[in-house]
Amino acid sequence: MGKIRTYLRITCFLMIATTLVTYVKNRYNFSHEQIRFIEVGTNKVLHKMSKTDAILPNTSESKIVDTARASQLAEEQYYDNSDVLENTELTYVETRNQNEHTYNVTLLLQTAEHIKKQNGIVTIQLLNNDYLQLTKNWICNIDCLLFASQVMFIVTDAEAYQGLKGWRPELNVVLVEYDTPRGMTYGKAVYYKFMSFRTHIIDLLLQNGISVFLCEADATWFGNPLLDIYKFNGKDVISIVNDDTFNVRILNGGFLFLNSTAATKTAWRMLRNIHRDNLSTVNDNEKISTKLGSEQNVFSHIVKDMNVNVGWLSTHRFVTGEWYSSENYILRKTTPIVILNNFNKGISAKVKRAKTRGYWFIGKDDKTCTTCPVLSSENGAD
Repeated sequence: MGKIRTYLRITCFLMIATTLVTYVKNRYNFSHEQIRFIEVGTNKVLHKMSKTDAILPNTSESKIVDTARASQLAEEQYYDNSDVLENTELTYVETRNQNEHTYNVTLLLQTAEHIKKQNGIVTIQLLNNDYLQLTKNWICNIDCLLFASQVMFIVTDAEAYQGLKGWRPELNVVLVEYDTPRGMTYGKAVYYKFMSFRTHIIDLLLQNGISVFLCEADATWFGNPLLDIYKFNGKDVISIVNDDTFNVRILNGGFLFLNSTAATKTAWRMLRNIHRDNLSTVNDNEKISTKLGSEQNVFSHIVKDMNVNVGWLSTHRFVTGEWYSSENYILRKTTPIVILNNFNKGISAKVKRAKTRGYWFIGKDDKTCTTCPVLSSENGAD
């Protein structure tokens, strides 16, 4: 009887909570295209309400819709109970299509904590299935560095999850479902909204005391960049110089170390809110200026205005995609250890450039790595 009462109390609580959330959303009339994040400590409340050993409905896992998600959740058993953080349910609300993407952040935080214990810094990449081939090529690229175990791959669809875990089961892959159209293009609002989603996930990690190294899989590595990052002491943010032609030095949003300091947390939370609001009334297919849409531009101005302590990586060792064609780089005979593949729109263009320059390291079978071009921490590309 006691268990039944507990179950009925919890059921009533969930019904009231659901009604309240619906009322708030309707009452405040979120504008078209507006994005809002709601963090609900569901399991924490349930734990306080229940003092018995009653079998409770597993509300945090109620969104399992495919085998990829189910197998991912089963991996939670890998971690020691002492590593488990508070089980919080995160709802990402998109009023543009009236969809709510709800996922459990427990595994996300557990995986990050596990990597943090081993390495101190958590490297992350966010990708959907469109970026799967580039990601696999990058993993082949870094094989000689034995670096993949330090990376948390956050994938937004089941295809990308199966593509990585089916290929290499040992990879740290976390599925965080988020609908994106195929073939997103830089400059369109839908692309910037995907970046806004990434910004929110990073904010979650930073607020939990996890320092993040954000990188992207279209780059080519000839050495371990963390060896350079470790040389900076007491910096809040470390980045490549993406553009130095304006009055504000622009950080690179795809190669960025974020130390989980008070200054970084405050600046990044400000970025999350400003970037979200900039995109709140824009249709997906609209082209918008980088001043409003580019999170790296917005963050660069925030960092300057707040006097955040920034470390800048060597422009000889870490270069943007302009290295491939800029006369400035050619004259300096720069031999970088990391070459980005930006200033080059579209996935097919990135793949073509990498293959043309001999920076394609996965075989035609899309499974076998052909070679890894790592030289040393002191040498770089020819």
